[in-house]
Amino acid sequence: MMKTFTLSLGLLSGLVALSLAQDTTTPNLASASADDKATIAQLTDVAPATVGDLNITNIVVTTVLSGIDFSSLGGDTATTAFEGMAQMADTSTTNATTDTGTSRKRAVANSGSIDVHAHAVFPWYGLLVPKTGGETTPQWSVESHLQFMASENISHTILSPSAPGANVFLGSQAATIALARLLNINLAVLSAFYPDKFSWYAVVPLPYTTAAIAEATFALDTLGATGLILYSNYEGLYLGDPVLAPFFTYLQSHSKKTVVFVHPTEPVLRQNNGTTFVDCNPTSYPSGIAESYFEMARTLQDMSWTLGVVNYTQITYVISNLGGGFTGIMDRMLKTIITSDPLLEPVYRTRFYWDSAGPTYPNQIQGVLGYGIPTSQFVFGTDYPFSTPAEASSNLQGITTDTNSQIVPAIPAILRSNAAGVFSF
Repeated sequence: MMKTFTLSLGLLSGLVALSLAQDTTTPNLASASADDKATIAQLTDVAPATVGDLNITNIVVTTVLSGIDFSSLGGDTATTAFEGMAQMADTSTTNATTDTGTSRKRAVANSGSIDVHAHAVFPWYGLLVPKTGGETTPQWSVESHLQFMASENISHTILSPSAPGANVFLGSQAATIALARLLNINLAVLSAFYPDKFSWYAVVPLPYTTAAIAEATFALDTLGATGLILYSNYEGLYLGDPVLAPFFTYLQSHSKKTVVFVHPTEPVLRQNNGTTFVDCNPTSYPSGIAESYFEMARTLQDMSWTLGVVNYTQITYVISNLGGGFTGIMDRMLKTIITSDPLLEPVYRTRFYWDSAGPTYPNQIQGVLGYGIPTSQFVFGTDYPFSTPAEASSNLQGITTDTNSQIVPAIPAILRSNAAGVFSF
């Protein structure tokens, strides 16, 4: 059942006209269908009208009139999400930023760590994805995340949706597009309420490249995303697949260099020309334990084998979990495509930034150092809340107590300044 709304369509038209008075690019509400007007009224009745300079009314109207169908998500998902955004206004302890939109600059504290790998698990999203990586999706709240940050001296976090991001309804283009937009709006609102604490990576509805380009443009240029999160595969297509090439070509042509966070997701077997999909975790163990590392190896090999990481020079990559299992196969791959060896290794040492999420120090890092990757390319990540506070604290201690002669002098940079440089904080 859809929830009833109290805002009359006549009053809605007046409010929307007022909010859009200075925006001549927004479609005219008068041309909207009755269903679209009802959806707009439903959502604007519960959503905050503005957050900082994010005009949520405008965003809702633009989204619905562009053909994005929130009803494809089922039930009251969109309404519940916008209600949650309004509730943030009641709990936020900071003033919403007035520097959102196309600006990505943040008033980040000049001390404390910067966490480049953490997740927002909005309650409405947790209902759609009750399990992640084969285990129960953890509960999350803004308040608990802020408490965790304070306990570990983390001054700023770059949030992203947990896997599978917008790809919950495999094979449904409409639902994937709608979920990407809803997640991005929610992340933008959260970041606007806590601009000194949170930035965010936007999700895109790949493998649908035209829609993904449109969503990336909207997220980066209108909502103020700091970068994009790309998952290891999209409906079974890994990131070097030629089907996805138009999206990377778009990023290459974007007016600003884009930071892309590469993160594992569930392996999926694509069948019947992309109409059916099979879970491909070959073991009974939760995929978050080991399969996620193999996913990182697969997609980074795919991106390397096709030379995408070489050719798309406008993209900087943050690599989850020190690349997972990638360094274990890197020599074998490079020696197989030996003519590309001189091209690939400089990318790994300059445009790849390897995050520490998980128990990656002091042992796993040795494999990355073995390839001559300098400590300037190492950044800090917690994977909270998928790493519990105790696990994240232990993983952080793995960095701060590492006795490697290369790591010790680089610890302050790993925890903060390397990331500050990547994101221009």
